Amino acid sequence: MDLSIRRGDTKFLKFQRKNKEGEVILEQAEKLYFTVKKSFRAKEALFQKTINDMSFDEEGTYHFVIEPEDTDELEYGICKFDVQVEHDGIKKTIAIGDFEIKEEVTFAENEV
Repeated sequence: MDLSIRRGDTKFLKFQRKNKEGEVILEQAEKLYFTVKKSFRAKEALFQKTINDMSFDEEGTYHFVIEPEDTDELEYGICKFDVQVEHDGIKKTIAIGDFEIKEEVTFAENEV
C-alpha cells in the first residue's frame, strides 16, 4: 500500500481493521499509530498520528487528517509509513508502504 501527498496540503485518510476472514473489526483498538519516517531504519518519526488524533465510527472505520504543518518542512521524496495496532496485549502492523511527499508551488510562506 502506498500513499502520497502534496507537501503542505491537507489529506483525509480512513481505514478499517479486518480479521483473518476479512471481516471488519467493530471494536476500537486500545492503541493505534500511523507513523511516517525517512526510512525503515530511521529512529525518529517525521510525524505520527495516534488513536487520540483519530475518530472511530460504528462501521469500524478510523478517520484522521494529515495537516499542512505535518508536511510543510519535509523534503520532497519517498518516505516510509506503517500503521501499528495494539489490542489485548498484541501488537500488529496492519499496513506498510511508501509515503511520497510531492512538490508544491504555493509554499506556506507565500500564503499571506
